[in-house]
Amino acid sequence: MSRGAKIGCAVVALLFVLAGVVCAGGAYFARGWFRDLGTEYDALRPQLEADARAVAAGGADACVRDGLGRAAGCSQFAIKCRVNANLRTKMCLEAATESPEFCAGVPGPTDIIDVSLWGIA
Repeated sequence: MSRGAKIGCAVVALLFVLAGVVCAGGAYFARGWFRDLGTEYDALRPQLEADARAVAAGGADACVRDGLGRAAGCSQFAIKCRVNANLRTKMCLEAATESPEFCAGVPGPTDIIDVSLWGIA
């Protein structure tokens, strides 16, 4: 094996080792971040539920408007803000009374073209 081939193999092996270290570090960081996020939401859950029930008194439409407004206030990379908005909206919709007109005009899941056009509008 030539000297250049040996150097090339060493460089490739070093790149694999570095990629492994980066992946392991990222997994360790993400594990801690998600664990901390779960702990934070366990503490916030009672307040989120109370706020969601208050909004749910206005019906499912109020829940959707509130959720969209909160999500619009989040920046693109504000994951905690978006998770908070989604959880609160989910809790609100679960607590809201059902109304038959809430989903009126929404195409069925098998109407692919209609769903696409409805989503754009």
